[in-house]
Amino acid sequence: MHDTLSPYRQAVERELAGIEHESAGACPGCPECLHTDTPEEPGDEWHDLANEGSFSWSSCDACGSTFGGDRYPAHGYIANRQTDDPMDGLCHFNICVDCLMYLANGDEPEEWHQTPRAWADDR
Repeated sequence: MHDTLSPYRQAVERELAGIEHESAGACPGCPECLHTDTPEEPGDEWHDLANEGSFSWSSCDACGSTFGGDRYPAHGYIANRQTDDPMDGLCHFNICVDCLMYLANGDEPEEWHQTPRAWADDR
């Protein structure tokens, strides 16, 4: 039996093509993620700050949804990187809450539309 991918999974596969080891949240040891820490008061709060979502009208980098909403940090590696340096090929992207739950837990959204037009057409 051949399972077909849901429209959501198809969108994620398409948008993240060439990226491997995707993960939601800040990257431990990553200089770019560490910039959220305050030099005057260094501490562990950088990780919490780096993982916070913020509202954006930008499309989700993982599923392509153009709905406005909270975007969260995520990262992955560009496939076929050329060195063993763990920071080589590391890429950062911003994801919607649906993709946050999918990357963190494998949970697909129950109802998903990539664009407001597609949502309206289903009504």
